[in-house]
Amino acid sequence: MGEKKPPRSIDKEIHILAPVDAVWKALTDSEELSRWFPLEAKVTPGEGGAIWMSWKNEHQFHTPVAAWKPNRHLRLIYMEPTPAAKPGEPGIPFEVPYQVALDYYLEGRGGETVLRLVHSGFSSEASWDGQYDGTVSGWDFQLGGLKLYLERHRGTPRRCVICRVPIPTVSVEDAWSRVMGRQGLVAVEHPAPRAAHERYAITTALGERLEGVVSAWYPPHGFSATVTNWNDAWARVHIDDLALFCRRDVNLWISTYGLPEDRVIAIQAHMDRMFGELFAASRPSAGGGR
Repeated sequence: MGEKKPPRSIDKEIHILAPVDAVWKALTDSEELSRWFPLEAKVTPGEGGAIWMSWKNEHQFHTPVAAWKPNRHLRLIYMEPTPAAKPGEPGIPFEVPYQVALDYYLEGRGGETVLRLVHSGFSSEASWDGQYDGTVSGWDFQLGGLKLYLERHRGTPRRCVICRVPIPTVSVEDAWSRVMGRQGLVAVEHPAPRAAHERYAITTALGERLEGVVSAWYPPHGFSATVTNWNDAWARVHIDDLALFCRRDVNLWISTYGLPEDRVIAIQAHMDRMFGELFAASRPSAGGGR
């Protein structure tokens, strides 16, 4: 047998114009967590405690706290090494060869906070590639959302627009072309998103206008951007292709702050209808704004 490959890690650093105690609170307070990361959270503070996070009917995590050093270091355990469950048995259907952990390191520097994230323990097997790549781009979006929340919307409750459409028979490339086409998000471009850090403006097939700055651009799997005309909302389109879970789906997530509830409900209905029409042969989208 060949030598076991070492695990992969994700290592990212961002600078946030907020005091270190505000960043720590955003990582460890249940209400603050729900304003940038999960939809719901419960926190039992301290080493030996746990942080529970839920995305409603999509998924949830119960993460034991392995390190709790206020304003300096938080370590959460996402998964312990586990063999794959056999068909018909409870558990996950794939092997977890290493402990999967998440570390946040905080440092205050002259009125801002430097936050370093290390998400470790990803297998180097090819079957984990989709999970690893999706987590890399996911953290780009989530950390960008944390920065936006703390710098522009601190203390403001969040309402989310969420669509997810399973596409087991649609390729990633085809799904991307539909979402970014004339019947999808880019019915009219003024101009359309093309690269990170560039301004964009689009009108969807059902008449909603979005404009702002592209944060990340990684076709055909997705992009993230601000939506400045929706009071600096934070949006992501992502196409997951996860071999570990035998799953491929299209996802839209928009975090809004300060928009009236009826406006968010209208945006949710618009996106549900549009994504449903784009992928009419697939299962219905799992919408549900908040």
